[in-house]
Amino acid sequence: TFLAFAIAAFLLYPVFEIAAQDEQTQFDEEIRQRIAEISIDEVAADFDAIVNAISERYVDSGYGGADWESLVSEYRPQVASSENAEEAYEHLSEFISELGYPLTYVVPPWFKPPPVEEVEEEGEPLCGLGS
Repeated sequence: TFLAFAIAAFLLYPVFEIAAQDEQTQFDEEIRQRIAEISIDEVAADFDAIVNAISERYVDSGYGGADWESLVSEYRPQVASSENAEEAYEHLSEFISELGYPLTYVVPPWFKPPPVEEVEEEGEPLCGLGS
């Protein structure tokens, strides 16, 4: 029976590999679509929100030795003049990495799950969340 299982697994491997490739291709297309839906203005607004948050709440008041104002002045036009959201978020990520703190980073919105709308069935909210 082990030999039969091994042969079946060997014969089915290409089927699973093709399914995995199809799934990856679909995922890649979804990511490209999410990126295309984001405008440079939205990224610029994220840039400003990040600058404000770090300026007001960053733990290291010396910004890790980085010249914060110069970094803001350098990266704001790079983000604003980007050709697409992916390039803009690359600049935003580089900007944040200049602080030299590995726990401060940017996760582009296309890697975040889309917001889940609260759906109720028979008066009970999904996921056990109460109102």
